[in-house]
Amino acid sequence: MVVEDGDLVFPDDTHEIFSYAAEARSKALGAQTELTYFSDFDLQSSPLNYDENHYSHSRQFRSNIIDEKTYWSFVHECLSLSE
Repeated sequence: MVVEDGDLVFPDDTHEIFSYAAEARSKALGAQTELTYFSDFDLQSSPLNYDENHYSHSRQFRSNIIDEKTYWSFVHECLSLSE
């Protein structure tokens, strides 16, 4: 099969294809200027200590849930979720 410039094909372009299928309805969280429920939520300060290293990007999802217990506890508290 010949692919012309601009055509997207699976599996090589899966992420780009899906980005058109499920368009975002809001800005990325990191691009938001005001977050109502997370005003005191600083990922870079202790005890979370996220940093600019690649591993810290989406660490709350990429890491062991036990290691990220503090993060998820903060989310739970900020959103006033019941147990």
